[in-house]
Amino acid sequence: MLSNRPRPLYDYFKQLFAQVTNPPLDQIREELVTSMESTVGPERNLLKPEPESCRQIVLKDPILSNEELAKLAHVAERGFKALTLPMLYPVADGAAGLERAVEDLQRRASRAIADGYNVIILSDRGVNREKAAVPSLLATAAVHHHLVRRGERTRCGLVVETGDAREVHHMCLLIGYGAGAVNPWVAFETLDDMIREGLLTGIDHKKACGNFVKAASKGVIKVMSKMGISAIQSYRGAQVFEALGLRADVIDHYFTWTPSRVGGIGLDVIAQEVLLRHRAAYPERPVNGLADRAAVISAVEAVDAVISFDEETPIELIRRLRPDVLVKGGDYTIEGVVGAEDVHASGGRVVLVDLVEGHSTTRLIEAIRAAPSPAPLPAAGRAAPARSKEDAA
Repeated sequence: MLSNRPRPLYDYFKQLFAQVTNPPLDQIREELVTSMESTVGPERNLLKPEPESCRQIVLKDPILSNEELAKLAHVAERGFKALTLPMLYPVADGAAGLERAVEDLQRRASRAIADGYNVIILSDRGVNREKAAVPSLLATAAVHHHLVRRGERTRCGLVVETGDAREVHHMCLLIGYGAGAVNPWVAFETLDDMIREGLLTGIDHKKACGNFVKAASKGVIKVMSKMGISAIQSYRGAQVFEALGLRADVIDHYFTWTPSRVGGIGLDVIAQEVLLRHRAAYPERPVNGLADRAAVISAVEAVDAVISFDEETPIELIRRLRPDVLVKGGDYTIEGVVGAEDVHASGGRVVLVDLVEGHSTTRLIEAIRAAPSPAPLPAAGRAAPARSKEDAA
């Protein structure tokens, strides 16, 4: 609350713990009575059990891998229809745009239920320079309470595909405010990057993601046990949290029935914190000669390129993204590092770019897109260092 840095919305909530009448569990010694098995799908009338009441998708853990989410998003079993709703809004619109985006999510969720969809996936994939992600906790709680007020909540299951959830507390909040399952896709991509960088050795993608899911699930069980809850289905939607530092109108509208003894920020400050984090990801001024890492990534992914960079350019990033692309770095001209044999080996599909210090990402992208394919070797931008008198001659 007192930090001068933007904080995720998760930090404004504190987990409540068991009181005298509801003792905590020992999640290790009483593991037999705990269950992380979750279900997704419509729920029937509990007072009138029927065969259709059993038609739900059972999940071993509430934390989904990317592969499991893909299966859920394309579920084709009889009685199930899944729809993905983007949690994005124009970042330049500020608090008004954030509020409109949340209201639009609520309307689209109700419309999806009316159209027969019973698995709704809230996703923040697709963030770019113009679009920012609605905080996943805000979107989940807003849609959950909107459907509760309309009497539609039991007609669908909520799944959250988000990049801002990475800690156990984040998972607990999303589940506590109605999510049946969570896919922390940025956490999985971070693990992939650590494996490529050699920071995680002796482990592959499947094992690393499995370890993360297991650790996160064990962490959720530990938090649940402190409240005396043994099953994830009892914890889902229970919102056993206290808000710290949120204004009353935000709590009443989006986090209904959440206790709060300390007021604070409104939707305007939440939008401002989203903007600050978005600017950190997409800086307006160049950073190390690059105005936009994502623009470089998309440009390199779009072409077959032989690129000569100086030390200010993330050559290793390009190599990881496109191992099939020939990338040569160093303080040389293109003639100094790229020869005719390189052009011949690539079948003539070569783009040659010399990015010197101070050039912007826009210059790089323009050079890549403007170069013909096949491209002749361009004239040198800087003189290549001579290795001998014969070379200099």
